[in-house]
Amino acid sequence: MELEKDLEQFRQEAQRLKAGRRSGSLPFPEALRAFAVRYAEHTVAAGGTVTDAAQKLGVSGPTLYEWRKGRPAGHR
Repeated sequence: MELEKDLEQFRQEAQRLKAGRRSGSLPFPEALRAFAVRYAEHTVAAGGTVTDAAQKLGVSGPTLYEWRKGRPAGHR
């Protein structure tokens, strides 16, 4: 499934970004946030939860909720 391949690429890129930055520094690039939101919508449509999607993506639930609202995490 294409989505699973994209998920693995997202996870690898997210790990790379997390390793090279301090907590609260630069937000994830828009393209990565957009994929995460699409993945969350797909997960919810399939009967899962946003928390399920966040766990598979390797990001926190609150971060994914913020991205779904259209905001980088940590910016209220």
